[in-house]
Amino acid sequence: MAGLQAIGTARRLGAVVSAYDVRPETKGEVESLGAAFIELASVGPASGEGGYARVLTEEERQSQQDELASHIARQDVVITTAQVPGRRPPLLVSADALKSMAPGSVWWTWAQVPSAATSRDRSPARPWSPRTA
Repeated sequence: MAGLQAIGTARRLGAVVSAYDVRPETKGEVESLGAAFIELASVGPASGEGGYARVLTEEERQSQQDELASHIARQDVVITTAQVPGRRPPLLVSADALKSMAPGSVWWTWAQVPSAATSRDRSPARPWSPRTA
């Protein structure tokens, strides 16, 4: 839900938005908000119970990070909200992916606990707005 709210808000503010989810049923929700849906060739559908995603295997997770890295490098703002009930949130944005972003780019996360969100220049990340993007 937080991801869809972020997509809707960014679109209302005039941003060009793309989104990714391992659950294929979310594609229609993303597109209904005017965002492009990113489909990864390296990871198949991973819908789990209760509307959440299932835990990816280590191989799937690494393939996901590798393929997402090329998309992340082209973004000015990346927002992550991934969660798996009862477990640590999956790490979608690797340190290398962050380094590949342009200076001034921002990564904001609501779910990823492993490290604090930072912008490309290592200053604290902040929510996207027309003045800070």
